Amino acid sequence: MLFPIKVDYGLRMLIDLAQQPDNSPVTAGEIAVRQAIPEAFVVQLFNSLSRGGMVKSRRGPKGGHMLAIPADEISVAEVVQAFDRSIAPVGCLHSPDDCTLSAACSQRELWSDVEQILLEVLSKTSIADLAAKQQNLATTPA
Repeated sequence: MLFPIKVDYGLRMLIDLAQQPDNSPVTAGEIAVRQAIPEAFVVQLFNSLSRGGMVKSRRGPKGGHMLAIPADEISVAEVVQAFDRSIAPVGCLHSPDDCTLSAACSQRELWSDVEQILLEVLSKTSIADLAAKQQNLATTPA
């Protein structure tokens, strides 16, 4: 299962914001450079994260983007759902009418279990967890 690049970029952006001292605002351009993401895409992704209640913006010369809630209250599952809406490994889990075999499908329960396990892991992992791990990786000598 592949998650969209939006999820990867969104997570990287949130981790970057979580690492800012005192939740200070960061411009889209700064994040674009640090995370190697095109700035126009960063702006687009910030709009989705803002609609999801995860980030807020401040205008003006000292403006930028910052976390709207503490990093430990933002789960990876919420970020995935802000961009992808579903983590189902197969489309028929939530749209069984799309498959003529779904009424007698031996795989349906398996994929449902996979989705539940994935959702559980993503729900238990916060942006704060990933930011701490990122900080440890950056300070650990190779």
